[in-house]
Amino acid sequence: MTATKPNQVKGDDELNELLESLSDFQYLLLMVSMDAQINSLVKSAFFFFTHSNATFSLDPPSIMLGPLEEKHILDEKHFYDLQRVLKRMYFIEQEGEEIIIYDDDSPAVKKLKMKMRENREKVARAKAKKA
Repeated sequence: MTATKPNQVKGDDELNELLESLSDFQYLLLMVSMDAQINSLVKSAFFFFTHSNATFSLDPPSIMLGPLEEKHILDEKHFYDLQRVLKRMYFIEQEGEEIIIYDDDSPAVKKLKMKMRENREKVARAKAKKA
């Protein structure tokens, strides 16, 4: 739910123009509509964080949470608000901040933070190797 779109794709100017015109939210909706595996993964993420099933719409660009008749609609502005709230609720630190695992973190949050530490170490090693 915090993924961002790629900046550019080498050798494909048309695709790069499309990517440039899309926001991260629009890119997410496009990807879940095109790839069943991504759709399943993003639905699982929404269910994990909100305990509600997610339904995606390209037109209008939105995500519906819970039963459709309840009309819990998440548009682009509210999607970014939800991201910020979830990051605070689950103590997901931003890049550059130390990742602290607290005693009162839930097992799922501890696992997530440990994975984040591992990923940061991998990125640091890759950057060092590249340099």
